[in-house]
Parts: sequence; structure tokens; C-alpha cells
Amino acid sequence: MLIKVETDVFFISERLREIDKDYFIIFNSKTQGFEIHHKGQIMNTFCLNVPYRTLDARTLELVQKTRIENIKNITDNLDNENIKTEELLNNQTLNVARDMLKQIAK
Repeated sequence: MLIKVETDVFFISERLREIDKDYFIIFNSKTQGFEIHHKGQIMNTFCLNVPYRTLDARTLELVQKTRIENIKNITDNLDNENIKTEELLNNQTLNVARDMLKQIAK
């Protein structure tokens, strides 16, 4: 069951509408979690699952961070993280290969 959250203890739903009037919060009783939705999206209003058990300032920060206006920063951060991960995996592979060659040489 989906329940629209009109107000909450920290006024997150109201503050969310200050960011954009089309945002609204749903409590999903099946998952026992909160969801952020946006009326302006085509086909489906769902934006994101709130990864916290309660609505608080972190929710507002998450919504701000994931807004479409920040897509360039989001993709740049993902690209940088992917590069770091790839370098780490390459270094680990080289270290394993180096260790194996040392064992073979003995």
C-alpha cells in the first residue's frame, strides 16, 4: 500500500516542495520505506528510494544531489570512481601476477 506523506515531524515534505512544487513523498508499506516522487515526470512519478528509516535533512540533501540539474557532476563522479576502481583492479592483478612469477622463478 502506498501512502502519501503530507506532513512529518521535520517538515521534510514541505521543505521538499520548496525545492520543487512537484515533489511528493510516499510511504511504501510493503517495503517499509519512503519514496520520493515528482509529478512532472513522464510515465512514472518515482524518483528514488530514501535509504534512511526516517525523513530528515539527509533526505533533502539526497534529493538536491540527485536532481537532473546536477547530472554533469553525477556522471563526472561516476567516471572518476570507475577510473579509480579500474586502476585498483589493474594494480591488484599486476601484484598477483608478480607474486606468481616470483614463485615460479624460485
